[in-house]
Amino acid sequence: MRLLHLFFTPPHRRSARAITLSTSPISKVRAADDERRQAKRNSLADKLTVEAKALADLRVEKAAVEGERRAVDADLGPVRYLAALLGQADEVVLRWFILVVALLLDPAAVLLLLAATSAAAAAPQ
Repeated sequence: MRLLHLFFTPPHRRSARAITLSTSPISKVRAADDERRQAKRNSLADKLTVEAKALADLRVEKAAVEGERRAVDADLGPVRYLAALLGQADEVVLRWFILVVALLLDPAAVLLLLAATSAAAAAPQ
């Protein structure tokens, strides 16, 4: 029956079968190459996922640092303004500011405390 099938099969079918049989090792190589490429794609996709998670974590950390930096900039705004106005470094202006506050406000606080105690002592009970 097979022998008859070979003789009565149209020529275009016979050539396709011959090509299919002759390319069988090539198709195996192609299949192996496709599997290797798919494994490489999967490996790259896994690496991409890991790196994307790391990038997201770094972006969150960067946002937190930026928030802290903005808070510090807001706190040091007046000092920076005075430093620019006087043409000095921030640290120098900050030291002078602390010195002025300590020298002016501490004696004022002591005077207010003395005034309050003397007013309380002078008031009739």
